[in-house]
Amino acid sequence: MNTHSRRSVLGHIALAGVTASLAKPAKGATYDPVFEAIDAHRKARADVRAACVEVDRLLELADRIAGKHEVILPDFSKAQCYYDIEAYFPGDENKDLRAAYVKKLEERQAARDAVYGDIDAVVDGPSSIECDAIDALVEVAPTTLQGLLALLVHLAEARQADPELICDHHIEPLIANLGEAAAKLSF
Repeated sequence: MNTHSRRSVLGHIALAGVTASLAKPAKGATYDPVFEAIDAHRKARADVRAACVEVDRLLELADRIAGKHEVILPDFSKAQCYYDIEAYFPGDENKDLRAAYVKKLEERQAARDAVYGDIDAVVDGPSSIECDAIDALVEVAPTTLQGLLALLVHLAEARQADPELICDHHIEPLIANLGEAAAKLSF
């Protein structure tokens, strides 16, 4: 169970206020490309979440129509892949039983495929766009202090939502661009 302390809730409320105030450049501020990059990443991330919801819906539909991707073994345990079946029916003496259960599992998967088609394609496009958006985000150097702060807040929020968001190959350009921006904007 995930409980939130009063301090945690107040911190999130304060962060939401900061995020809202940094969402767009201040009136009269010079153009900062980081805001477009942040918006592009937010949209891409929302599209990935929507694609994941669609995948969940399709999987649940396949469960209802074709059954779960599993076969029930003689001891009422479940096998969800070939290795489960092979472990349950080892050796040459079980070759025919193993083949029969593998065939059942393949038939179940074919029925599920008929329900949802190429399920990977549902997420692949949006995920690829999000990868491109995060690549662009770490490559852009903020040109305003507000943009620099907005980028830092956005990266913190995005990484909290997805800890694997920033990959090793992002670190070098991100640090270089943050350093460049901080140097240009320092007093």
